[in-house]
Amino acid sequence: MGKGSGVEGQPEETLRFLTAEQAVGAADTFGTPCYVYDEKSLRDNARAVSAFPNAFGITPRYAMKASPNAAVLQIFLEEGLNIDASSGFECRRAMAAGFKPDMMSLSSQELAHDFQPLVTMGVKFNACSLNQLEKFGEAFAGKQQEVGLRFNPGAGSGGTGKTNVGGPSSSFGIWIGYLDQVKTIVEKYDLKVVRIHTHIGSGSDPDVWTKVSTMSINICKHFPSVNTLNLGGGYKVGRMAYEAKKATDLQKCGSPVKGAVEAFAAETGRQLHLEIEPGTFLLANACSLVTTVQDKVATTTPPPDEFKCVQDMGAPDEKGKDGYTFLKLDSGMTEILRPSLYAAQHPVVIVPRDPARLEKTEAVVVVGHCCESGDLLTPDGDDAEALAPRTLHQAAIGDVCVVEGAGAYCSSMSSKNYNSFPEAPELLLGCDGAFKMIRRKQTLPQIFENELPLGSSKTAVNFTKYHGLGNDFIMVDNRDSTEPKLSAEMSVKMCKPHFGIGGDGVIFLMPGRNDCDYEMVIHNSDGSIPEMCGNGIRCLAAYIQELDGSTGQERVYTIWTGAGVIIPKCQPDGQVVVDMGFPILDGPKFQEQFTLAPTQDGKVINAPLTVVDQEFAVTCVSMGNPHAVIFVDDIAAFDVKKYGPPFEVAPVFPQKTNTEFVQVAADDHLIMKVWERGAAETLACGTGACALTVAAIIAKKITGRKCTVTLPGGPLIIEWKPEGEGADAGKIFMTGPALKSFSGAVTPQDLV
Repeated sequence: MGKGSGVEGQPEETLRFLTAEQAVGAADTFGTPCYVYDEKSLRDNARAVSAFPNAFGITPRYAMKASPNAAVLQIFLEEGLNIDASSGFECRRAMAAGFKPDMMSLSSQELAHDFQPLVTMGVKFNACSLNQLEKFGEAFAGKQQEVGLRFNPGAGSGGTGKTNVGGPSSSFGIWIGYLDQVKTIVEKYDLKVVRIHTHIGSGSDPDVWTKVSTMSINICKHFPSVNTLNLGGGYKVGRMAYEAKKATDLQKCGSPVKGAVEAFAAETGRQLHLEIEPGTFLLANACSLVTTVQDKVATTTPPPDEFKCVQDMGAPDEKGKDGYTFLKLDSGMTEILRPSLYAAQHPVVIVPRDPARLEKTEAVVVVGHCCESGDLLTPDGDDAEALAPRTLHQAAIGDVCVVEGAGAYCSSMSSKNYNSFPEAPELLLGCDGAFKMIRRKQTLPQIFENELPLGSSKTAVNFTKYHGLGNDFIMVDNRDSTEPKLSAEMSVKMCKPHFGIGGDGVIFLMPGRNDCDYEMVIHNSDGSIPEMCGNGIRCLAAYIQELDGSTGQERVYTIWTGAGVIIPKCQPDGQVVVDMGFPILDGPKFQEQFTLAPTQDGKVINAPLTVVDQEFAVTCVSMGNPHAVIFVDDIAAFDVKKYGPPFEVAPVFPQKTNTEFVQVAADDHLIMKVWERGAAETLACGTGACALTVAAIIAKKITGRKCTVTLPGGPLIIEWKPEGEGADAGKIFMTGPALKSFSGAVTPQDLV
């Protein structure tokens, strides 16, 4: 038997944290295959990592590529771990799980396309090549921007050659021979090197790891501003029983490093803060893959004489000449690729449904369900292509089979959807002993939902629907093009209730221009294109937060609109404060939107206007888009549907108008209903709430400059800053919520 097989007589491997009853229960309740994480193991391992020996403080980071499930991330967040990210996408994913940007360290083989905003948010960046360092320098030249440097120290160690990421055979990190070039680039762009990072491999030898750590400390001597040493991870973990004695003892391997850091401090006067980035140590043995034996075949029966020569031709070596017994699981490289990729050894435990078979064993080769000869769960430890039978409990079709050590680089590194098998669900075995679903099983349509038929002119559009106090908008990520992905006609179909998605408009998040982060383009539900929308800008800001993974954090964006630059500020409590700029009460822009004659101080205040059968006193305010404000005694009794449409198209409003009907409830409380230009009566209008507040102040309906405006969908807080000194003087600020409703994809051409 090859390395990693069970011992003669009885299986060598046993279940780690699951009981036989729990394994069968998970299989019967949730189906197989499924991953089961153990919460207690995750928390215990996190605490062991946090206790790593250190002289002057430590930041333990989780190498989230090992398993990026949100529940796993949140457990480690609760345990005080930070994040080691290997891509910009992982940074965004960690933010979505609750990590703040300044808790993340980014070291990537491919320079993240969005590294600049990530660094601006607070993500700690480690340059992993001269090119990355050059690009970073170009982006932050002359700013004394802090940066980390990941070096290849010239030596490495890993469980296999494929997991060794140090030495001359590895592309990871900046080769130590380029030390002088690094210094030149740092000086050229006036960068501040604050962190040295090394990582030599996964499953590395503890002695080699300790020696390389000392080498890494020596690199710090070349950069006087360095205050942090990141030694990566890669601690060897014993998945198999025979590997247990070779597993890394963190206290043992960390103590010499602590001593070396103390010696460095004594020599240089610099106290290095330590960082480590384990993934395997935290996850490997904290997850089991629960599967079912779905078939059992053998090649052990001698063939008829006429086929013996064919059998001899097919025998790969002497060991296999008598054939094998194969257990076929309903899982394989679609859930656990490591054995096929580099002959990784995982414990395999049969849980017979008939307890009588616990007394019987057999030597079997365990294979996966893919139509791929390399889908092998029990390869020889020295050769991924060689079969290595294991002695396991005798299995029958329908028995449960548990593959242990499946926590790190299994779910996250599988051959996903090969043979169109769906992604397996993930469960958490809580500290209370109960199972909790933390990732649903993928459905078949989800596998191919992004595919488009050959030759089809139809294009699916991904969208997310948001609402601000019931004023609802369909958000489309349009950052890859300067033209909206939908025509006005298609937007009308999208907004149509019952037949489409339904909404007051479609908002396109466009690439930024005029030095703004982004541009907002709106199609109203009737296909018209307004200059701006107050509720829409709040929803757009919340949507941007969703896209950049910063939901729940404070963010400020500059957005170009038809009304000029608008600056929304997202707050941690979910409220969005929007700098709406200055109201327009006269001048050329005003005259393009209103032809009513001024009545007071060059402004249109309480101007008489007859609509249908009644004369109204109209106050006109432009927020970039036109608003006609009418004060009424009883807003509840007022017939908006009767007067709103004719107001919208009245000849004195050349570009049509939004119309707000307002009741003054108190000196700091206004109640409104709105007929929106191009959208009819809506539940809320942000620019309208701003306009009517200005109108109430200039028409002397209220005395203060800050009030609550109650709309049919809920309240907004509006404040018009007084004229005077300061950057905010004369500006209007709107505060209110923006909430996500749902996401989806639609083919607009198919809509009625």
